[in-house]
Amino acid sequence: MKELRDSHKAFEEADTAVLGVSWDDVDTHKKFCDGLELPFDLIADPDRKVHQAYGFKERLRAFVLIDKKGVIRFVNRKYGLKKDQWDELLREVKGLATNPGS
Repeated sequence: MKELRDSHKAFEEADTAVLGVSWDDVDTHKKFCDGLELPFDLIADPDRKVHQAYGFKERLRAFVLIDKKGVIRFVNRKYGLKKDQWDELLREVKGLATNPGS
C-alpha cells in the first residue's frame, strides 16, 4: 500500500482511481488508512460480494487498475509486487495518462 500511496500522483494524472478492497470491517480500514496516511479509499467487503465479482476465491489483499472507461488494465492478486511488476504497473498508468483515449 505504501507504493500505491507514494505513486498516487501518477494515478491522478491518468484519471485512474485507486481503491483497495478487503474483508476487513470499516473500523479496521479507517485505522489502516490513518496509519499509512493513504490518499485513497478502502472498501470494506465483509460479505465478500466484491471479492466474488472479481473471482478472488480466498482472503487476499489485491488491487485492480480500472481506467476511466471501466476497462480492467491490471490485476494483482497479491499484496506486494516485485520491482519489475511494480514498474510494469506504473508504465501502464503513465501510458493511460499520455494516451487517455486508449
